[in-house]
Amino acid sequence: MKAPPATRVLIAEDSTLIRQGLRSILEEQGYVVVGEAQNGRQAVDLAHSLRPDAILMDLDMPEMNGLEATRQIQSTCPTPVVVLTVHDSPEVVQQASAAGAGAYLVKPPDPQELERALIVATARFADMIELRRLNAMLQVRLTEGEQMAEQLRYESTHDNLTGVYNRAYLEAQLAQWGSEQSFPVSVVVADVDGLKMVNDTLGHAAGDDLLCRTALVLKQTFRLQDVIARTGGDEFVVLLPGADAAVANQAPARIRHALANHNSQQPGPPLSLSVGVATGGLGLPLAEALKLADQRMYQEKSARPHRSPARA
Repeated sequence: MKAPPATRVLIAEDSTLIRQGLRSILEEQGYVVVGEAQNGRQAVDLAHSLRPDAILMDLDMPEMNGLEATRQIQSTCPTPVVVLTVHDSPEVVQQASAAGAGAYLVKPPDPQELERALIVATARFADMIELRRLNAMLQVRLTEGEQMAEQLRYESTHDNLTGVYNRAYLEAQLAQWGSEQSFPVSVVVADVDGLKMVNDTLGHAAGDDLLCRTALVLKQTFRLQDVIARTGGDEFVVLLPGADAAVANQAPARIRHALANHNSQQPGPPLSLSVGVATGGLGLPLAEALKLADQRMYQEKSARPHRSPARA
């Protein structure tokens, strides 16, 4: 076996005689010895500055032993390492492997064994780098997959125009709270007045703006734990867990106050909402409370004089 072209090796060995012998063997085999270190600390420094293709590392050196030097090199500038030692024991082999060495030789090494160990350590190092690359790619893909799954979950439960929950999420929440009999739960139904006329006269972009503004007003009016959903073209539903009738009946006034503040700061068509409220409890299932709130909303809408927000 011959060394790959221009394979650059750093020798870390405290014995001058052994360093000279290793250099002689390596150069005969076609390796280029780029540096020699007499202790572990020098080995770490030279590994950083010379960036060799491989390192022969004696374990027993002053200032810093070969195991610690190998650990530091692998954590900062990973390099194939062949460990050299007089200790031929499974424990030392295990320690060297754990530190990041790719091969292990007992001194004095046979030239053929030395060459074989360098080739093995380099191959194992290449495999490790490729494995790290594949693991990094896998982590990226897993992260992308998680992000995509989260995006799909969001899109499946939220209205893509206003950002509030959609009908599917609302119905799932109604079913859950209804089956658990988590009472009281109040229901607020709000319908945008004159949305069709705004769409017909000012365009759908203006109508979409009214819908987004409605979502904003409702978010400003209700609590974080309340469920706000857009259930149709111009209709929104808010579920208020733990809110009894006394609390729910205050909702229309709170919405009107938020609307007045909102419209005073908006240059576009004023926003107007028709609102109905009901409370689900032991005497009124939650699904029936939703129907009742919807009826009350239509009653309020029909009692109002017909006008477009664009003309208000």
